[in-house]
Amino acid sequence: MRRVCTWAAVISVLTVLLLAAGGRPTVVQADHPLLLLPAPAGSEWSIVAGYNTATHTGDDPYAIDLVREDAPTAGALVLAPLAGTVSWVSEQCLTIDDQHGMAILFCHLFPAPDVAPGLAIAAGRLIGEVAPAGLAGNGGLAHLHLAVHRTSGSGRLQDTIPFTGGYALEGRDLPPTNASNAYAGERFRSTNQPGREPPAPADPAEPTEQEPPVDPADAPPADEPRFLRLGWNLVGWSGLTDVEDATAPIAASIDAVFTFDAGRQQFSRYAPGAPPVSNTLTTLKTGQGVLVHVTAPDGVLWAVPPVPEPRPLPLVAGFNLVTWTGGQQSVADAMSGLEQVLIAAYAFDADSQRYRIYRPHAPAVLSDLETLETGQALWVRVQDAALWAADEGPSSTEDEPPQDEPPQDEPAPGAAPAYVLGPGCLNIRPAPTTVDAPPLACLAQGTAVELTGQTAHDANGDEWLFVHAAGHTGWVFAAYIVTGPGAGVAEGTATFVYPGLHGNPMSCGGAYDRFDPTIAAATSWPCGTRLRVSRGDRTVDVVVRDTGLLPPNHVDLSEAAFLQLGDLAEGQLRVRIEVLPIADDG
Repeated sequence: MRRVCTWAAVISVLTVLLLAAGGRPTVVQADHPLLLLPAPAGSEWSIVAGYNTATHTGDDPYAIDLVREDAPTAGALVLAPLAGTVSWVSEQCLTIDDQHGMAILFCHLFPAPDVAPGLAIAAGRLIGEVAPAGLAGNGGLAHLHLAVHRTSGSGRLQDTIPFTGGYALEGRDLPPTNASNAYAGERFRSTNQPGREPPAPADPAEPTEQEPPVDPADAPPADEPRFLRLGWNLVGWSGLTDVEDATAPIAASIDAVFTFDAGRQQFSRYAPGAPPVSNTLTTLKTGQGVLVHVTAPDGVLWAVPPVPEPRPLPLVAGFNLVTWTGGQQSVADAMSGLEQVLIAAYAFDADSQRYRIYRPHAPAVLSDLETLETGQALWVRVQDAALWAADEGPSSTEDEPPQDEPPQDEPAPGAAPAYVLGPGCLNIRPAPTTVDAPPLACLAQGTAVELTGQTAHDANGDEWLFVHAAGHTGWVFAAYIVTGPGAGVAEGTATFVYPGLHGNPMSCGGAYDRFDPTIAAATSWPCGTRLRVSRGDRTVDVVVRDTGLLPPNHVDLSEAAFLQLGDLAEGQLRVRIEVLPIADDG
């Protein structure tokens, strides 16, 4: 494949946009578009990199990069813009060949598990989702690379053609031009949806009489009933479904459903009957795990789509809530391809309202998850991005009854272990506010809490978490809760502060001293947090004194601190980060 977008080129493009922008272009809506936008109807997108940029040159000058304007780009659904046949699929790109010998190229996405070469699809069919920043080769900016190529078949691409004539995007022509970054900033509103077919692009040279046949497998088989018990249930999901439609038959028996955005490491929520503004979950997707909280004492039956054929599952670093599509087999066999990155896998037992866990690198007594069932939803935590091959695999040899009492009480739904940061103690309250909500208890520093996945914001915009802790259930300030794979321990990365910042003010107060081995910057822990950063048998104790644009579980150390773990030439280190108790004054 040819090169696509790099981070340096994206920076260049954004600079051009900022210098040239004189106002927001008007969204143009076409009544009868030819090539549909590859996104759900109503979503708004803009071109962040247009024709003739640093990465759209040579034989593909007419490619464009799209970002979503009305919602996060990362995780956005990608739909087929016309009918055709999938001709090539990789971990981050795919092509659809149409009836006129053109290939539509999509890059920087996670292809849907059921998309494979040779599959005939209709316009509006789900083909993937946009990858989070830093994944799928997007150079650090979540976006969708889109181009129309001439092709010799089987995914072999030739030069690009402009989005014009029979391939006008949502009915708008983007004629060829030699202008640099042409059409950057143009905005579009999608009319794409399952069942909506654009007019076939005319090919005056070789007219074609009929469209490629649509795969009859697109007509889904009957849904399968699943019994959900009172309390929390973790359910595997298949198919692209509006969450309101999916939950309508059980709306009176539940109070909320949650999915998990692995790219952002946060939950999305839908509560039947709640104001739309309070719901962040709109769509259920193939391969997701869904947390459902049932309030009906006798439980409820929920008809869920059948499990698709086994497909690889893309995992990002951190927690992933996914559906196992392979056959019944031992968890050790199912996870055999993830040995180098797997931290743990969690499956929820609705009967006991507890998680069963598989820890590959811990003593066997600390694991009580033994078998995976087809269609089972589970949390998979990995330290680096990976592709999990959910093939059939060897079947389990015995049917053993589940243990009545797991050896260890793990977190309630929400999965990530968490604890109170401190200093001092943290109030847990009956409502997410300090007004007319007297504390139920004061949780000491280091107290383990169980996250439910429910969040709220008070009048000041502060985030609150709904938790179980020390025999109480209530709301706590999110800023004083830290998550990690153990009691205050996280696997993360360490870098060092740019030398030119020596003497500059730090956000927590004071001036940065590159020779002070106690200074660190972080965003996962607030100012004043004491951290022990370890690499093998080498450690350094630091204090968070600055923040910055840093990812989770990442510390930016002073040069003096970094040198206690490695050489500056290494640049970035994999480290173990432990939160230490607050030191006594004096």
